[in-house]
Amino acid sequence: MFSIKTLAAILTLGVLTACATTSATGPAATARFDDFQVVMTSDFTGYQSVYLAPITVSEEIRERIGFRRLNIADRTRPLSESDINRKSEDLAEDLRRAISAKANLVNAPGPSILTIEVMLTELQANRPTLEEINDNVGLSLQSRYEGGAGASLTFKENGAVLATARDTQIRNLDPLNFPEAIWRDADQFFVNLANKTADLLGS
Repeated sequence: MFSIKTLAAILTLGVLTACATTSATGPAATARFDDFQVVMTSDFTGYQSVYLAPITVSEEIRERIGFRRLNIADRTRPLSESDINRKSEDLAEDLRRAISAKANLVNAPGPSILTIEVMLTELQANRPTLEEINDNVGLSLQSRYEGGAGASLTFKENGAVLATARDTQIRNLDPLNFPEAIWRDADQFFVNLANKTADLLGS
């Protein structure tokens, strides 16, 4: 058994470690992604200019556009193209906001410019979307789902890949939590992803 003093020390160390991880910037911020693979470098602190490429969407998400279930056992959730476009723009806005606080956003890639390419790989709403209700007219607007999103990132300079990263956040259903916003967890993921991506550029 641990003494009260030892337990207090362990808890304090855990809090300090969590704070250090959360506030990490520069190359240390790579640990905040689910997966980060270095190809040439993970140090982006020297870049003063960043080109954020248009957000792309995975084929898996696009296959859900207009999807119609053949039976009630099918767990695939349909999406509309307008939902995908709107959430892609929300992600782009969050990335632009966070990155512009650390570097100059430019309109084209090139030498000495860090290019960031982001692909949306997962997208789940907390509440039924209009497309889902069209697929299942008996679906209640009060239904709740595991919401969230995922993305893959590629960091380049002048066409050369420097590093890649992946991040996903899908929340488990909490019976005590009743989210009002349809895209609450996806939107929170976008903010978190934008902040940790910007932190790669340094403090």
